[in-house]
Amino acid sequence: MKVIKILLSILSVVIIAGCSSKKDSYVEIESINKELSKSDILSGNFETLSGTWYSEVGKNENQMILTIDKEGNVKVFNDNKEIQNKGSLVVASDNTFDKGYLVMNVKGIKEGEEGRERKERKERNIYADGRMGEEHTYSTFDRNLYFFQGKSEFNRDEVGFDFSRENEDVIKYDIPKKITKDTLVFQKNEKPKEKGYGRPNAINYTVFHRKNEMNEQPTPIKSNLNIDEIKNSNLSSIASNWRNPDGHSFKVYSDGRGESFFHGTTRRGVIEFSSIQDNIISGNFGKKTEQWVIPIYANGDIGREVDGVDGYNIQIIKSGNTVGATKNTFLYDIFELPDGVPRLSVIDRDVLTLRDHFDEYFESPSKVFFREKEMKQFADVKNENIMNIDGLVKGDFSTVVGTWGDPENQGIGNRIRIDEKGVLTWIGSRSAERIIHDVKKNADNSGIGIFGKEFNWETVTPSNYINFIPAGIAIKGEENSDNSKDRIIFGSIEKQSDRKIFYRLDE
Repeated sequence: MKVIKILLSILSVVIIAGCSSKKDSYVEIESINKELSKSDILSGNFETLSGTWYSEVGKNENQMILTIDKEGNVKVFNDNKEIQNKGSLVVASDNTFDKGYLVMNVKGIKEGEEGRERKERKERNIYADGRMGEEHTYSTFDRNLYFFQGKSEFNRDEVGFDFSRENEDVIKYDIPKKITKDTLVFQKNEKPKEKGYGRPNAINYTVFHRKNEMNEQPTPIKSNLNIDEIKNSNLSSIASNWRNPDGHSFKVYSDGRGESFFHGTTRRGVIEFSSIQDNIISGNFGKKTEQWVIPIYANGDIGREVDGVDGYNIQIIKSGNTVGATKNTFLYDIFELPDGVPRLSVIDRDVLTLRDHFDEYFESPSKVFFREKEMKQFADVKNENIMNIDGLVKGDFSTVVGTWGDPENQGIGNRIRIDEKGVLTWIGSRSAERIIHDVKKNADNSGIGIFGKEFNWETVTPSNYINFIPAGIAIKGEENSDNSKDRIIFGSIEKQSDRKIFYRLDE
């Protein structure tokens, strides 16, 4: 009888364990393919968010899997479909629905120590790598999981992430710049509290897409680089005509000579590579002196003699490198695909980069060049860059980024540069940077805005107007304007008798 009792006890343990194992085993959840329902989610029905989600991974990264059911129960699995943790969705009540995204966290329960009369159960955050938070007390105000609805319009610099904690802006490089399909951005792990004088680690995030919407990995063009030859100053493997999608040209000769062509001006110099790291070859292009190389920039400018010792102005990046590994954010706009994670984006062909212009702090971006024979795939790049007035009204300056000026006179006061944040700089002038803001759309589909943050539409004078004239729109009373090109005009168009019309100089 005693033996039977023992056997029954063992059997009951096995059954319980089996039930528990089955309960936490991987079960795929089908998405219902319906538009996100705000009212349903606020009432606790997560059916429109439910499904099986896979993380986008790069080289040597482990894939994670999330399952979300209609009750908001979340399970985190590894790539072997072994459960790592489970919890429940908690939605933040911060009105982000109207901005195209949803803020949440995943709450789990941490069981207390054995041996007490009753186990203590503590609420903890669950993270994308499956681990449960240990140091931070759970709070409904935590922001660890972000859902972006497909085709939503948002600015990833202004989506409500907690930048108050040090190094938090790394999330910018974990979020796709353009989102066309439902996307989850889930905090990868817990950020440890600061201890002593050390800095806490930056938070990293993982991007998830529904199982049937995973990104296809690009297939890079085979590299032609011969790094051993380049080390010995033989540039035969990169000797070629290189072109930039905006019209710049650069020619490399096997003996180390280089030619930069920009807006009718040719600059000749030597190329000296001195650093090779992670398949990125860095060096200087410019005029050779007895001591160093005075840099020549992509815009045609020649640097000061002291600049030659302060940093590299030319690079060759081998095909197959990830964009994030280069730490050059100007590459993101070229190689980042819709719905792709910037740090996982792949440079799919050999590229040459040349620093665009002189910058005292060496923060100038670089122009990106491709071998002429590999430019076919970029034939339509410029068409995407046409001045977009609707975008300017919303604060998106991406279609006017670059150098603008008078093609016939590029002296002081005749060239400007606009960056992606709408900051305007007069090239060659000591004038302070000016902020472009409050752009309005005119009836003829042109635009007018203000430059100078100290002004608004009640206080601004016509001298601080900036007019945006897209290609195809005629300027009243101006027969000499090239209507086939985008243009920028300062001041009042109606009252200006001798207009100064700026065109793109990057073309």
